[in-house]
Amino acid sequence: ISGDDEVNAELKKLKEDLDYSSSASTPATAEKDVELRELTSELADMLDAGAEKEEVLKIVKKLQRTLKIRNQILMASR
Repeated sequence: ISGDDEVNAELKKLKEDLDYSSSASTPATAEKDVELRELTSELADMLDAGAEKEEVLKIVKKLQRTLKIRNQILMASR
């Protein structure tokens, strides 16, 4: 996807995190679900535009943190 090995490695980790996360959605996770969709769209736009490596990595890290929080909320609501 990217011409940078570090970005590709981080994108691969993010994909794995998303693959192993529950797709279940609850009212408790709704806000984080919206945030994840918005960040994912922003990341795709950045990659399409050839954004700077540090900008891309910053969004990837934000996505990872948001996903982690979302999953914690989901687990706590079960």
